[in-house]
Amino acid sequence: MSYQNDKNVLNTIRKGVYRQNVGINIKSCLLLVFFFIAWVLYILIHDLPINYNFGWVLKATLLTFIGHLLLTSLVGVPLYVLRVKRTIKKRNSPNLHCEIFNSDEIERQLLGTTFKFSYREITRIIFFSDVILVQSRFKLLTMYERDSFNNATEEEWLAFMKERNPKIKVKYLKNDYFRF
Repeated sequence: MSYQNDKNVLNTIRKGVYRQNVGINIKSCLLLVFFFIAWVLYILIHDLPINYNFGWVLKATLLTFIGHLLLTSLVGVPLYVLRVKRTIKKRNSPNLHCEIFNSDEIERQLLGTTFKFSYREITRIIFFSDVILVQSRFKLLTMYERDSFNNATEEEWLAFMKERNPKIKVKYLKNDYFRF
């Protein structure tokens, strides 16, 4: 089985990175807790009464978190896509995403570079409204546009992936901004 995306890979990359990094998910909840602890420590270091400034700590935490989400979506994702564009120009590589699903591993050719990863590395497949993310425990392995498989349907591809690694967890998300 093989997969070839003839569409603009940069658009797929932008959508996938945006869906992974912007929204309410486990990482962002942990970041929210980190911001709260940081502001509480700030209050304690400056010897201010915590009960008097608790409302201020909550406001500062939420503003910092919202600022982080805005900064990530407005600056971080576009900078990442710009870096990928420059890599395409520098390497003079094709703007294609091709994957070959072998019996024991996936061979991924993206922007002229070949990667290989085993089906055992895959822990989760997340179906968003417009992209599919394939993730390992701590990183994004690959992403696809929805309904862009040339020689298989999404259901056939998912059955193939589950056959290779039955431990893969599958999530279908209707609301792209809330992921738990």
